[in-house]
Amino acid sequence: MILEFKFRNFRSAKDWQILSFEASADKVSEEYYCTTINDTKVLKLGILYGANASGKTNVLLALDFIRKIAISPKINKMQPIGFTPFLLDDTTKKECGVFELTFCKQYEASLLS
Repeated sequence: MILEFKFRNFRSAKDWQILSFEASADKVSEEYYCTTINDTKVLKLGILYGANASGKTNVLLALDFIRKIAISPKINKMQPIGFTPFLLDDTTKKECGVFELTFCKQYEASLLS
């Protein structure tokens, strides 16, 4: 399960953008919206909201970009991958984007015979 997704230098995001699924200490409707994995409360649901042109779609595009690379990597390494850096800065135009996924591992009980 994804616990956190971070990226920078992608489309409108020059600096780190963080999408966290770790639950806060709020107890309201916890039984419906949270699950506990290895003593970590994790949200079952995430909602992006904000003003128009604030970058909501670019968060989804960043997730989709990583998904496409993971599911169908390019065979020809010289083929473009569709990456668009932050273009409003002369330095970041030439730099790579950075994407990080943090997973919460679920332990499975096994029976030994």
